[in-house]
Amino acid sequence: MRSLLITLLALVSLGCPVDADSKLDTAPPQDSDPPQAPSMQAEFLLDASGYGTDRLGGIEVHANLATLELSGVAHRGLAYQHHDWQSAGYVLFDLLTVAQDGSNLAVTYLYGQDGQLPYAYTESFAHPLDWETSGGTVEWSETPTTVQPDIPELVARPAPLDVGIGIDGDELWLDGQSGEILLDGARYELLPFATVDCTDCPGGPWLEIHCLLTADEPATMTWRQAGQACFGIVYLFPNDPDYAQLSYGICLPDLQTPSGDYEVSWSGSLATARSRSASSGGPTVGRPPRRR
Repeated sequence: MRSLLITLLALVSLGCPVDADSKLDTAPPQDSDPPQAPSMQAEFLLDASGYGTDRLGGIEVHANLATLELSGVAHRGLAYQHHDWQSAGYVLFDLLTVAQDGSNLAVTYLYGQDGQLPYAYTESFAHPLDWETSGGTVEWSETPTTVQPDIPELVARPAPLDVGIGIDGDELWLDGQSGEILLDGARYELLPFATVDCTDCPGGPWLEIHCLLTADEPATMTWRQAGQACFGIVYLFPNDPDYAQLSYGICLPDLQTPSGDYEVSWSGSLATARSRSASSGGPTVGRPPRRR
């Protein structure tokens, strides 16, 4: 390298042209811009501040970016869905969060009523769906909002849970505790971790199976290394037994929101483990399905 520099300098001093392709790049290397975190377009704007009275600690939501504590563990995520459930008297806000160490995924359902936050339901890989009274305030509007959350990397999956129901279909099947679902031409493993019996909910009846959907077998890899990991709710309808719906999903890390309609047949009844219904003493539970 030193001899090449001497040769080039000698050529320049003698007035000899130097080919552009042979010029040395003496500028310091430029670091490439780091990849930008994924963002999503939410259909609403939410600010909330409150607390739970059981396993849910402090809750803070600013422009849909969410932090909370679940059983003393800090979580970060976002508010990604809302629903004005007029027949039940609430506006529901769905928060998806991941524990700081990536060991758990949780979904929190805030119940807004006249600017207050009287109730919340929580569920996670480690917690059955349950409600608690809460306090605080909530402000929201139908304002489209770009959300770019800093969500910890998920490195966990739920323990096997037999929900008591079998589903048979070409694009969706479930044997009770595991199955598959087709999303945008790709097959995802379907792992239930909670259920809701909305037989008596306003607008019902329907059943909900809350699932983790994984695009690849993770083995010892993290979810980001292995592929997509999504939360989604599979809806079954006793009055329409040939139809199932996937709704209110959100994927990590790209924040896509998958949904689908499926022709199926199903049988069985929801197991009571990790299942809640409106008769359990809290506010009306359940996430009303989207309209077909």
